[in-house]
Amino acid sequence: MLFTRPEALSAATADVYREWLRAAGKTGDRAVVECGRQLDPWQVVRAGLVPYWCESATRRSVAGAELWLAGSSAFSSVDVLPDPPGMASPVLAGLPQWRAAASFGRRRGAVDRLAARGYPTSAVPTGHATEVLRNQPYDLPAPKPLRIVDALTGLRDSGTQQGLLIC
Repeated sequence: MLFTRPEALSAATADVYREWLRAAGKTGDRAVVECGRQLDPWQVVRAGLVPYWCESATRRSVAGAELWLAGSSAFSSVDVLPDPPGMASPVLAGLPQWRAAASFGRRRGAVDRLAARGYPTSAVPTGHATEVLRNQPYDLPAPKPLRIVDALTGLRDSGTQQGLLIC
């Protein structure tokens, strides 16, 4: 698998998750934008969320999430878990940009309060995403495991136009 930027892989992976959830009879209409270390794949599956991962808290990375959200079918909710980098920098997304990503939720959009409180200079514990996502409503049972062939087909179908190459 080759990709020119992390946003291409994140968008294609999120699309694969959404289709996997829908094929299992789930709504696939709740998204979570995770960042850096702030992620928990098991809690995402347990809650039936569609995950989009930002490699870092840069404006470019968050813009990728915004573009994917804008180009996707609407989500009823979008939760955002920024990973504060611990320093201020002109390349970092500000809280308004994170809030803009959350605003794509039709009924609800939220930026995690702890991460936002001292953003970008505060620190958030590594396990914080687990605590936040554990509070999401359960959507059990979890879908059957995604078959590799279906994952690769989904990544190819969704990612090709974004610069993702599956060999």
